[in-house]
Amino acid sequence: MFQHGLHEIVERFFREHCTAPCSVCVAVSGGADSVALVRLVSEMKETLGITRLGVAHVNHRIRGAASDEDAAFVKRLAREAGAAFHLRRVDRRRVPSTGVEEWARNIRYDFFAKVAGKFGYTCVATAHTRNDQAETVLARLLRGSGVHGLCGIAPVRQDGVIRPLLEADKGDIREFLSARRIAFREDSTNADTSYTRNWLRHKVIPLLEQREPSAVRHIAAAAQNARSISRIVGPIINKWIDDNVVLLGPRRFLVKRTGLISDAAGTEAIVRLLAEKRVGFDQDHVVGIFQNAGRSGGVFLLPGGWRYTCKKEGLEFSSGRDEPARRNFRCNIVPGKILVCKAKNCSLSVRVFARRKNEPISFADPMTALLDAATCRGPLEFRSIGRGERFWPYGAKGPVNCAEFLKKQGIPADQRSGWGVVARKRGEIVWVVGLRISHGFRITSGTKTVIQISCKPIG
Repeated sequence: MFQHGLHEIVERFFREHCTAPCSVCVAVSGGADSVALVRLVSEMKETLGITRLGVAHVNHRIRGAASDEDAAFVKRLAREAGAAFHLRRVDRRRVPSTGVEEWARNIRYDFFAKVAGKFGYTCVATAHTRNDQAETVLARLLRGSGVHGLCGIAPVRQDGVIRPLLEADKGDIREFLSARRIAFREDSTNADTSYTRNWLRHKVIPLLEQREPSAVRHIAAAAQNARSISRIVGPIINKWIDDNVVLLGPRRFLVKRTGLISDAAGTEAIVRLLAEKRVGFDQDHVVGIFQNAGRSGGVFLLPGGWRYTCKKEGLEFSSGRDEPARRNFRCNIVPGKILVCKAKNCSLSVRVFARRKNEPISFADPMTALLDAATCRGPLEFRSIGRGERFWPYGAKGPVNCAEFLKKQGIPADQRSGWGVVARKRGEIVWVVGLRISHGFRITSGTKTVIQISCKPIG
């Protein structure tokens, strides 16, 4: 695979996963992979149906002057590609002493989401490769991942992030750049094997390839198989979560005692739930959760400021930064822009996209609502529930009182009146955030356009 092979990989990806016309923002670090990606999509704009191109770069400022030089390099690259340039500079005083990889990753993806929302990009493209896929799978195996974790890097995320080079090999990318005499930046921290990913890249994978030269390709193929299996078992896991998890806010949720049985479905559901909530964990933490499920008291700490408390009804997970208990809030939702609601310590983003024929829709993330755009017309707002307000929960026989619905979901009385909902402007509820969409706005076989609303905690 050389040069033309990379073009074919990118073209095939866009044909399978993207609907033209589209606008794309490429996340560029300045390294070989991301430089190759922005050059490829810039050359192929017409073929791919890209009407507008952007480049996003995060200057973490971890390497001082070298980080500033990376940002200047990427800015020039964007100008050469005729792309808009979006930059975020991080205050170096915010760099943590531990967990730098995860911290930096969260910073990047939060920035990409804000750029996509503010400037109306259809998607954000990252330059993950087959090699990155193998490293991710191995890293998750080391932590004790479930099937969901072994799926590795998804080709397309629900928030619009795409990975057009996921089937490409880093060696072929280097050959492409060398043949074109295209410059790129080398990040000195990539050689630091104190980082798990670098250790895998420079130490472990070369040893595996000595025994099996196709190791990277085989691991990436296993991840693809795991994604197929995950789609099959997904409905079982979703039902487990629906039956056993009560969301108490963006940073609080309760797992019912009845669901904490150490079987395959329960274990896989807990692993996926912790991963989606960005709770740091390894296999020992998962084992401990099931061992402590029968306790009636006690608090156990998890990485990243999370903890769980053993209660009569189950285990309550919470972050050290719980949402403030405020009531009677109302914020306007503007498509294409990130709404920050300080009253609930969360942000909301809206994305509208065409549903491709026979495309499966995933409802795995309870903090993301997928709705039929044809029925969900007009301005939307994020607000607190009104006194005596009613709505028709998806799957129910008819409308119910919101307060009674929240009570049945296990929401404590002191939180019900302040619970957030997305609704039509001064009208009916579209989504009780984190719990249920309204029946009238559900996706059906006739749905052509989908509205995706995502709610995320701030920080």
